[in-house]
Amino acid sequence: MKIEGACHCGTITYEAVVDPDKVAICHCTDCQTLSGSAFRTVVPAPKETFTLRTGQPKIYVKTAESGTKRAQLPPKSQVWCRSALDWVMDLGSVAQESRAPQGKPIK
Repeated sequence: MKIEGACHCGTITYEAVVDPDKVAICHCTDCQTLSGSAFRTVVPAPKETFTLRTGQPKIYVKTAESGTKRAQLPPKSQVWCRSALDWVMDLGSVAQESRAPQGKPIK
């Protein structure tokens, strides 16, 4: 499936061909920090199908499993549910892994 996207301000734009069956949700603490949410949606794009159309992304090097502690803030309510994607309201039916499968890193 061909996709097109951009950063929030629109400076960086891209296109790629992705496999919809490889879309995943990551609940690691790094993804929670990066997204400011309980999880981050991951859509891997093979390097050979990815084209940066405009802008230049900054390089970010993450340190995984660093042991950094954060306060636990479980949600008490949800707002703007009319805008929520249908699948978000029923994550119980999505396959779960305690870690990324060996040999198949989620990027």
